[in-house]
Amino acid sequence: MKETNLYAESLKAKILISCYLNYPTKKLENHQKNDTLRVLNTIAIIIFIAALLALIVGITIFVPGTPLDMIWTLKNSFQIGFRSSSTGIIFGYFIVILGLILISAVWGLLKRMKWAWWVVLIVFLINGIGDVISVVFRGGINGISKIIIISAFIIYLIRPSIKKYFEKNKI
Repeated sequence: MKETNLYAESLKAKILISCYLNYPTKKLENHQKNDTLRVLNTIAIIIFIAALLALIVGITIFVPGTPLDMIWTLKNSFQIGFRSSSTGIIFGYFIVILGLILISAVWGLLKRMKWAWWVVLIVFLINGIGDVISVVFRGGINGISKIIIISAFIIYLIRPSIKKYFEKNKI
């Protein structure tokens, strides 16, 4: 009888100790999860804004004469007549498709889809390579700041905890 009481007492002690020891780690895990969600949501919002801008620019190529045309007067590094040229039309299709891909990637990020993580990572890498090339050939602090920001996004996305966050939904 004493042996079963000892066993029951030791079992209770083990349960209490494991509950006590696991409590802080679970609280820490929840805090880390909230931080992860906050940062990923911020990245998703930034990508969503970029996608909307890409769609707007693409639409202004195909539908000139709208109030959205003021975008082309704000910062226009293209030649006059670019929008009506075949290169401009190809650029318009490209930018609209990119905008649609980014919007679907935002949806995928919010749903923890692994493919969305890959899409966002690839887009950031291509953007970063373009910024590096721009700085090398044109120089300027503007390009360097873009490289720093894009590098921060890439470094954050490739962290093991973030990759693990997207492992749960591999679709």
